[in-house]
Amino acid sequence: MKTAVLFIGNLLLCYSLAAQMYKDPSLSVEKRVADLMGRMTLDEKIAQLGMRDAELYKTDPNGFGVCECPKIGVGDVLKSSYETKKYARENTRLGIPPIMSAECLHGLLAYGATIFPQALAQGSAWNPDLIEQMAQMIAEESSAAGVDQALSPLFDLAREPRYGRMEECYSEDACLTGEMGAVFVRGMQGDPAETRYRLSDNKVICTAKHFVGYSSPIAGINVAPAAIGLRELRSLHLPPFEKAVKDANVYSVMPSYNEIDGIPAHASNFLLNHVLRDEWGFQGYVFADYSAVWRLFALHKVAETVADAGKKAIMAGVDLEASRAYAYTHLKSLVEQNRLDMKYIDQACKRILTVKFKAGLFDKPYPDIS
Repeated sequence: MKTAVLFIGNLLLCYSLAAQMYKDPSLSVEKRVADLMGRMTLDEKIAQLGMRDAELYKTDPNGFGVCECPKIGVGDVLKSSYETKKYARENTRLGIPPIMSAECLHGLLAYGATIFPQALAQGSAWNPDLIEQMAQMIAEESSAAGVDQALSPLFDLAREPRYGRMEECYSEDACLTGEMGAVFVRGMQGDPAETRYRLSDNKVICTAKHFVGYSSPIAGINVAPAAIGLRELRSLHLPPFEKAVKDANVYSVMPSYNEIDGIPAHASNFLLNHVLRDEWGFQGYVFADYSAVWRLFALHKVAETVADAGKKAIMAGVDLEASRAYAYTHLKSLVEQNRLDMKYIDQACKRILTVKFKAGLFDKPYPDIS
């Protein structure tokens, strides 16, 4: 009798896993993503391309791609991450957990976390091993607090003294900046040989920013256009990011607010598709800077409407709109009106889900709030 019960139980388990392949951790990430994508509605796919405040996790039955970490104490961050992920996995139709993102430039930005010297001081150390060790500690603290993604490090070059974010840069030198940024990524994410497939426990997704030329604005004014020629772009500003992609396998890249020769980075097919993906083989997802997609309409004036801004951004390769979905709320109507090919929605959603599976969000236990 016991044998029969066990046999039936195993059959039911196998059937359940086959019915929901994306929940089976023994399968490849590619198979799990394909299975989940095949089950998703258009609304659910678009929801993955957006970001919400941690306090609003119950407001969307379709879930969302990224959850913004509240800038409070580490214990509260942990509780927020636990509640958000538990609700998403147990109370939405497909149980897709959000990525909890946080600022971690020189330590997790939360009361109670260890704060290290700023990036400019890190670069002055000329000690890659020390920076990697520091990043490992930041990743361990952040992961323990329920954080999945760090919105760092910066690969901007400190070459314009009037630029207001100099302290976030490692150096004015492309080689030093690339080296320091790459070891920071390796410390946070782990060995690239392993991260091609998955993140280990106590590791955190990194975001290379700001792609690219952000720290060299005209007249030193933040968000102003950058007058950078192709030779200077390729010899100075792009190499640090290339190192982050090729040597450190960074999981996420954030475009910059600025224009380069009149083309905003968030609408640049050249930067986000031709260089980043085709030339360098970037396999992660592109995370928009806060309100930058909307600014294609409001600031840069390259889009006639907010909807048009969303269309330009997603076609250029911006996978997720932050910090809230403004322009991407129009994606559904654009698809339904045959003004946007569905392939762009699928492409962005696939990239985000791939990172979620590699980061173990579907499989690892909830953050331990005890």
